[in-house]
Amino acid sequence: MAFKITCGFFIIKPSQQILFCHPTGSDPNFLSIPKGLVEVDESYYEAGIREVFEETGLEIKNLFGDLQDIENLVQYKYGKKALKAFIFRLSEGITTPLVCNSFFTLNVKKIPEVDDYRWLILQELKNFKIHNTQ
Repeated sequence: MAFKITCGFFIIKPSQQILFCHPTGSDPNFLSIPKGLVEVDESYYEAGIREVFEETGLEIKNLFGDLQDIENLVQYKYGKKALKAFIFRLSEGITTPLVCNSFFTLNVKKIPEVDDYRWLILQELKNFKIHNTQ
């Protein structure tokens, strides 16, 4: 079975908080890392970088930290997609506000793909519905 590949980043602060996004229109407790589908002629890494920028405004290449590749693809529980993820451990905090730069159209109105952000430590995740590939 052929899968569409989504790519994204686990962005982790020095305080061990992980960045999660709330997709607009989703259950209030549903969160996901910044991620999205690979475009034509794009590497997994390039797709992840683009998706982080589109969904958060962060430019990974301009941040200081350590990059780690998660070698395995994780298949979505439902559907025909798989996640290719990277880990980016920030060496310092982020001071710029997070803002979504990617929109969809609903009833002729442009709506941001992401409408909220959470920095959570692992113990806090039990209070949320996290995308099943993460």
